[in-house]
Order: sequence, then structure tokens, then C-alpha cells
Amino acid sequence: MFRKKLTPLYLAGMLDLCVLAPAYAQSNATEQLINQGNYWHDQGRDDLAADAWRKLLAVDPTQPDALLGLGMVDLAQGRLQEARRRLQVLQSRYPNAPQTQRLRIALEGGDSSGDANLRNARRAASNGRYPEAVRSYEALFSGDQPPANLALEYYQALAGTPQGWEKARDGLRRL
Repeated sequence: MFRKKLTPLYLAGMLDLCVLAPAYAQSNATEQLINQGNYWHDQGRDDLAADAWRKLLAVDPTQPDALLGLGMVDLAQGRLQEARRRLQVLQSRYPNAPQTQRLRIALEGGDSSGDANLRNARRAASNGRYPEAVRSYEALFSGDQPPANLALEYYQALAGTPQGWEKARDGLRRL
């Protein structure tokens, strides 16, 4: 008798597992592709980052992280029309999302990825030449505070210099 009462509960639990498992697997795969795209972008390998973003868009054509990632790659490679198209999709589907705001700022000139100083700063920082990177960042900022979209990478480079740790820590606190 006890077994007969538990069977419906057991079956209901199994049904929940069958319904929720694919959604969890898709969510996990999405998260993994987002992390992969971000990792490769941080490593300066936009080609591999773009591959991850494209895989994500194949599953969900309006995924905001993938649209942002590919938009930033397009912008860095001078494909402004493609970056604007991705921004339009973000604005129509996710008008208040942080991804939309970041791509909008980048397209308005807040992220001058094509600027030689920024390229030099990023290259020097990725090779561990932090004083050189900081000089390039500061030349890019023309004595002003770093813009929000570049502040983190600037303060990370600054922290790697002999006397920059405290200034970097204070800058990060203000963010």
C-alpha cells in the first residue's frame, strides 16, 4: 500500500527531471560558450572568440552576450556596419541590457579599439610590459581618467608597475 502511494510521486519527480534536464543542459552549454568567448577575447584571440559567439548565435540568434562579443570583434576589425547591425538587434530585443549599453558606447567612440595607443597598450600588457602599457594608456586618455569601458584593463596594467599598486587599487574602488 505504501509503495502504491509513492509511485505517483516518484513518476512526477522523474517527469520533472525529463522536462528540466534539457533546459539545464542548454543553459550550461550557453554559459560555457559565453565563458569560452570571453576567455579568448581576453587572450587577444578574437578569431577564436568569434567562433564561440557564432556557435552561440546558431542556437539563439538574439543571445545578448554573443551579439556584444561579435559586435566588439566587428568594431575592432573595422566592420562598423556589422557592429551597428548587431547593436540594432540588441536595442530591439534588450534595450536596457548592459550588453546593449556597452556596444552603444563602443560604437559612439568610447572604445577606440582601432587607436594605435590602445593596441600598443594591450599588446604590452599581454606581454607583461606594464610600464610601457601604462604609458600607452595614459597617452590614449590624454591626462583624463580612463573611460569606464577601459578602466579595468588600465588599472590591471597599472597594478603591475612598481609604484602603481595603490593608485590602481584606489581607481578600482572608485569603479
